[in-house]
Amino acid sequence: SVICYASQSLQRLSHYWANDIDFSVLMLRHFLEDTEAYAEELTDPLSPVEDQLSKTLTMEEKIIKVTSFIKVFNSVMKGLGQHLSPTVSPTVTWTFLYDCLARMLSVVLKMLSLSVDFELVITGNECAWLLLNLLQNKTCPAHEDLYQLLDLEISLIPQLTNTALSSTLQLVAKVVKELSANLPLELVQRILKPGSLLLELRLTPCENIHRGIVAIYHSLLSLKNIPLLKEAYRLILTDLDSAYRLLVPELKLLCSGIEPTDRTTYDENKVESIVIFQLKALTDIANASNSLIGMWVLQPTILDLLASRLIPQSVGRVRPSLMYTQLYLLYSHCSRHSHFITTSSLVGVTHGRPAVSSLLGLPASDISQQSPTCGHF
Repeated sequence: SVICYASQSLQRLSHYWANDIDFSVLMLRHFLEDTEAYAEELTDPLSPVEDQLSKTLTMEEKIIKVTSFIKVFNSVMKGLGQHLSPTVSPTVTWTFLYDCLARMLSVVLKMLSLSVDFELVITGNECAWLLLNLLQNKTCPAHEDLYQLLDLEISLIPQLTNTALSSTLQLVAKVVKELSANLPLELVQRILKPGSLLLELRLTPCENIHRGIVAIYHSLLSLKNIPLLKEAYRLILTDLDSAYRLLVPELKLLCSGIEPTDRTTYDENKVESIVIFQLKALTDIANASNSLIGMWVLQPTILDLLASRLIPQSVGRVRPSLMYTQLYLLYSHCSRHSHFITTSSLVGVTHGRPAVSSLLGLPASDISQQSPTCGHF
């Protein structure tokens, strides 16, 4: 399309923009001001904007024009890349990036309040993602608008196309990752609480959406804020308990404090897939190198969860594929943290077993075949 071609053409000029950051920042300011002014005119009923035929623009046309403005802004940012970071280019200030994020979020929220447009959702999410990538863990007042945008998009999940939904999931994962220290507890609960619209996407056949959900789980389990991490872990184990209990009714509680209202009712035909997804979500923290949080802070620990609570009660009760998945995760966790000697014949590789590493999202190279230091043996 013409827009895609224009975007590619703009990005080809990135070499020149990087050589003159002052000009690039000024150009971005102008794009930002034009976008904001145009959106303001379009949403002001007292100042109708007319097209070339002197006809009042429809709402769809208004949103398309605003979306195009934001796409131009995104194209320039992508072209500049890390040259737009204050740590690389002293000319660029954190205040400038804060201002860009705040004003763009204001425009997107204003337009979405008038009409939900999938292309605007995708473009607005991309803009926020690019700015967060530059700001990283910096705190700014615009984060409240960012949380408002996430709340809105999560509520719109049933209406979103796969592409827009994938974009939303990427932004959620990015927000959790970059703002982990200052993330509101309500957002963590909204993502993981029983009945969450996001949880319903775990069994989607769309690969991009599935990857997006897994990325959100991994971001939540990588939080540096210990209280938030504990809450995320508790909600995940509560959900795992609800699903696993259909397979093993007398299962001991996986974590303390589970109330009946915390439980989710699952279709028995989908339970195994839900459990495997939960185990896949736990692989990141289970196999994080030298993760003291995963080994000691979380209760129960990954080792206790698998070796004491799940696997012993699963023998003869669950399908071999699920049993093997749990054993493989336990094996990979113990190998990474030196809980046993990997060269022992008790844990040696047996030919003929199906590979389960793909189910957990683990490359085979993640599991060391060398004997570890046995520091915890």
